[in-house]
Amino acid sequence: MTQTLLHHAAELGPSLAGIDTSISGAFVTDAPAAPQLTRVPKELVHLRHDDAVLCTGWQRHDAHHYTVTAHWPPGATRHVPGHGTHHDPVITARTIRQAALLIAHAEFDAPLQHPTLLHTFDYTLDPTQPAPPVTHATDITLHLTATPTATRRNQTTALHIRMTLARNDVPIGTAETTFEWVPPMVYRRLRGDYYAPVTQQQPLPAPVPPHRLGLTSRAQVLISPTSQPHRYLLRNDIANPTHYDHPLDHVPGLALLDAAHQAAHLAAPSAVPFRPTGTRTTFDRFIEINEPTQLAAYVTSTLEATTITVTGHQNDHLAFTTHLTQHPGALAEFDMATYADSNADAADHSGTY
Repeated sequence: MTQTLLHHAAELGPSLAGIDTSISGAFVTDAPAAPQLTRVPKELVHLRHDDAVLCTGWQRHDAHHYTVTAHWPPGATRHVPGHGTHHDPVITARTIRQAALLIAHAEFDAPLQHPTLLHTFDYTLDPTQPAPPVTHATDITLHLTATPTATRRNQTTALHIRMTLARNDVPIGTAETTFEWVPPMVYRRLRGDYYAPVTQQQPLPAPVPPHRLGLTSRAQVLISPTSQPHRYLLRNDIANPTHYDHPLDHVPGLALLDAAHQAAHLAAPSAVPFRPTGTRTTFDRFIEINEPTQLAAYVTSTLEATTITVTGHQNDHLAFTTHLTQHPGALAEFDMATYADSNADAADHSGTY
C-alpha cells in the first residue's frame, strides 16, 4: 500500500476528531511488520469493538476507484459434510458493509455524526471458487468503484458502490450497494418517537432449533417458528454482538439479511444445503426492535436456478425484500442497476448502515 492511514486521516480533518489514528504507521510500505493484526479505526465502520473490524486498509487510485483490504479470521468459512467448504455469506456481507462505510467516510467526507441510510445491498459469491479450511484465516481484497448520486451544498451525500471481492488475486464474488447519509436533525425527524436507541430487551419468541440452521447456539438464531409453513417471526436480541455492536434505535440491515438467509435455509425444497450464489435486498422502511415483524419465504425453482424470496412486514407494511438465488456451479448475475435506480428516492428505510 502506497498511502498511509495517517494521510487519509489528515484529509478528513474534523470528521476524525477524537479517533485514535496512532496505528497509521502500520500502513506505510517500508514500516516493520506489526506483531499483531492492524485494523482501520472502528469509528470509520460504525463499530464499537476493535475485534469486529474486518477491514485492514485502503488505497485511492483516482476519484472513483479504490482498493480495500480485509482479513477474515478462522471460522469465516463454512464446511458442510459431503458438500465441501464455502465462503460464509454473513461475513461476506459484513465485509462489504465495512468497505462501503470506510470509503464514504475516508474519501467522500461523510461526517461521522451523520446517520447512513441503506437503500440496496446486493452481492454474489462464485461457488466454483474453493474456500480455505474453516481453521484458516484469509486475506480479502475488494476493488471498489464509487459514484456519487446526490450532493448537498457541493458535498456528496449519497453513493452507488460496485465491488469485486478477490482472494489471492482470484475473484470470488461481486457486490453493489446504494446508500446516503443525512444530518442528525433530519434523521431525528425521520425517526420521530423511535429516535432513541433501545436498551431494554423485550421477551424474545422461541428460536428455531439451532441445528436446523447448521448453528450451535440459540443466540445465533434470528427467527422463530409459527404455525404456518415458511412463516417466521423476527427475533431481535439486542445482546447479539454480531448485529448489535452498539445500541441502536432500529433493527440493522445486516440482521435482516442474516434472518432472510435463515428463513431461506428452512424453505429450500431440497435436502442439499441451500447456498445462495446471489443475494439482492431492497429496504423500504425502518423495522422497530420491540414490535413484531413477520417474515415469509417463497420458493421459485427452474432448471437453471432456485430463488427464495423473503419478505419482512411490520404493522402490515412491507419493510424489506431479499431474493436469494442458487445457480448450481455458476456465478449469479443480476441486473443490479435496476434495483439501485428504483430505490434512489425512497423516503423510508429499514435502518442505517
